[in-house]
Order: sequence, then structure tokens, then C-alpha cells
Amino acid sequence: VRGNGSFAAVAWNAGSGGQVAVLPHSLKGTRIKHDIPRVQVGSAPLDFEFSPFDDCLMSTASDDGMVKLWRLPQEGLTENLKDPVAVLGGHEKKATFATFHPCADGVIASCSWDLTLRLWDVQQGEKQRVNLSDQAFHVAWSPNGESIAVTTKDKQLVVMDPRQPSSAVSMDIHEGARATKLCWIGDNRILTTGSSKGASGEREMAMWDVRQPGPALKSLAIDQGSGALHAWYDEGTSLLFVAGKGDGNIRYYEVEDTQFHALSAFQTTEPQKGVDFVPKRYMDLGKKEVMRALKVESNALVVIPFKHPRKSEAFQADIYPPCFAGVPSIPSPEWLNGKNAPPAYKSMDPASGAGTQARAAVVAASPSAAAQPAAPQPAAPPPAQPAQQPAAPAVAPPPVAPTPVAPPAGANDAEKTRLAEENKKLQAELANTKAQLEAAQKDVQKVKAEMEAMPKPGCACSTM
Repeated sequence: VRGNGSFAAVAWNAGSGGQVAVLPHSLKGTRIKHDIPRVQVGSAPLDFEFSPFDDCLMSTASDDGMVKLWRLPQEGLTENLKDPVAVLGGHEKKATFATFHPCADGVIASCSWDLTLRLWDVQQGEKQRVNLSDQAFHVAWSPNGESIAVTTKDKQLVVMDPRQPSSAVSMDIHEGARATKLCWIGDNRILTTGSSKGASGEREMAMWDVRQPGPALKSLAIDQGSGALHAWYDEGTSLLFVAGKGDGNIRYYEVEDTQFHALSAFQTTEPQKGVDFVPKRYMDLGKKEVMRALKVESNALVVIPFKHPRKSEAFQADIYPPCFAGVPSIPSPEWLNGKNAPPAYKSMDPASGAGTQARAAVVAASPSAAAQPAAPQPAAPPPAQPAQQPAAPAVAPPPVAPTPVAPPAGANDAEKTRLAEENKKLQAELANTKAQLEAAQKDVQKVKAEMEAMPKPGCACSTM
């Protein structure tokens, strides 16, 4: 499953040939008909992805070795879509992944069982080819678009600038036989999921620094489940979400430097066939939604919002720092020729009216403390306090007495009569004020008498 702000795409097994159902979010809560219009890929789709810059543009990679681009109507499909807007052919075996560049529009990377990673310009075709040591299990761009990472069947994590294949570095990762997946944590760290060695090896995740290839910075055993684990990282809140195929839960952690702090998990009894998360810029700020998952079950597509428990209706800047704006930051020819540009970010505050801005490089696993919510902590017991006399209850100050109004010189009879009536009312208010003042003074005297009758601190008192 893949999702964005307009659609959710799900592989559809009905009929002959590969098909992908693209469902508008307006269908939420309705029963989907079996014969809904679909994208006719022509061969079994092994991967599909929405463009980060255009909700209506989708790529597919299929087992016929083809990478195709599809233009979707804004209102959703009303008939089967059979004609792609672009076909990128060249892989000799199954195309298993196709992913858009996060900063340059029109650049795609793909992987295949022909053991190659290929870089494409959608207008001009193949631009670069990189040989891999084994089949790719996962591929993902770094947030700044300068590097791409691949996990392979021979238990390697390969990181490179695909424009310069000689820049590739490799690291030995999980020793188990389960498929390995990855997600970037900032621009320089990668989290991988896999399993430990042995037939009953535990599922685990580990963090790596691409600037210092070597042992993992941190590893964490999770459980002995059988499905591959997928991970998603939200740099705005430093939250890491982990879900396994066939599991019924979605775990989430807080990432602090190289540490994983388990927070909680969304749990159901219905196993998931696939999970994806909607881009951050589409969150419902009024409901304090920080992430939104799409979960495919046996007969349903479920929307799962993750919310921060805050009651204030004001904009929450600490959980909504600037996020990816969904616009390219560099033309594809410039990027292909060796230039780089950070991704374009925008404020999430609806009242800001600010445009996009270049994102500062993320050099650590988590953003600054000022841009992230504090992790939940157990409440500390209050410190012991010495015995004290109980304070006297606060007594409201007496109301200010109104001042009678004197008639101005030369006033006529009608004016004098009106002022006399007004003075009469003020005199009544003055009498009422005096009565309130006397009652307040009696309350003060009563409290003082009660305090004087109480035992002094430190005195031993006994009753018979």
C-alpha cells in the first residue's frame, strides 16, 4: 500500500494482468466495489510509489522489467487506466523497486533481479547503471537526495552517490536470512531491520553511520516474528514507527542520538498485509495528528491516526516544526550534472503564510530539543515540606464605594431631578458596600481567632 494526501494505492489481484487500485480518500467509510476502475500495469506490480511533488503521478515496477509512470485524474479513476505517460525499459529481469528522487523532479532510481541499480531521467532515459552484489531487498534515497542506500540478499548495506558509483561503501548488517529493510534517520544515519543468525533468529533493528562504515551504533532485538519489518522515521518528532508484515501491531519509539526508547504500540488482532504512512504535510493539525498510517487487512483498508494528547487549540510548534513542502528544490539536469540542493521545507503553521525554505542539514539522529516534544516521564513525588501554620483564606478587598454626582452649575430642573435620582441610587449602593465591608471584617476576625486557638508547630497534642 502507498498513500499521499489524495489517494491510497493497493495492489489488486482481480482479473488477469497486474493491477493497482487507486482509491481517493473521499471513499473513506464506504464499501469498495469489486469492479472499481484500476491501473492496468500489464504485469504483476512489485512496487509502486507516488511522486513526492505531484499527488497524481505514480510509478510502478513490475515483473516484466518495466518501470512506468501513470498520470491519475484529480478526482480519481472513472475508468481503467491503460496508457502510462512514460515507460522506462532496460532491466533484463524483474524490476523490484522504483523510487522518486526527493529533491529533483523527473529523476527515478530502480532496482532489478538483473543485479543492477539504474538511474533514470524520465525525459531522456537511463543515465547511470550500477552493478549490485546480489538482489536488492530495499532501496531508499537520503532526505537530502545526495545518496541512495540499498540492502541486498548477501546481508550488505550499500550506500552511494549513484552519479558516482565509485563512491559506494558497504557494511555487513544482519546475519539472519529474513529480508532486510531500511529507512534514513537524518542525512547521515540509516536504520535497518532484519534478523539475527539461526533458524529461530530474533527480528532486530540497528543504526549505522554512513560517514563511519563499521559496526552498528546501536542494535535492538524485537521479537521472533516471521515477517519482514518496515520502518518509518518522522524527524519532526524523532518518532520511529516499526511494523511487520503479518503482525497486528505498529510499534513506535523515540530516537535520541543512538538510543531507541520504546513508547507504545498500536495493537489489533487483525494481521496487516501492508502499511504505509502519509506525508507529514497532510496531517490534521486541529486534531493534533502527528502521523497517519494506512493499513491493509484481508478485506479492508484502515486509516490509523496517531495523535498527541493536547487540549489546547493553539498551533503546537514543538510537534509541528517545518516539514517537507512537496516541491522540487533543484532542476533534474543540474542534479544529474553533480549539483545538490537541500529539500524545500515549509512552516506547518496555517497562520504563518510563509513560503518554502531550504532545510538545514540534519546531522544528528534527532532535531534540536526546541523542536521536539519532551518524552513522557513518570511524575516525581513532591519534596517533603516542613510543618506550617495553615494560611488564612484570602479575603476579597472591599469594593470601592461609588461617589455621588453633584449637579453642575446652571442645571435646569429636569437635569436636577435626574441627578437627584442617580444620587439616590448611589447612596443605596454605598450602604450595601458598607454592609459588605463590615461582613468581611468579621470574617477576618473569626479566622484570626481560629488560628490563635490552633497548636503551635512542634507541640505535642493529645486527646482524652
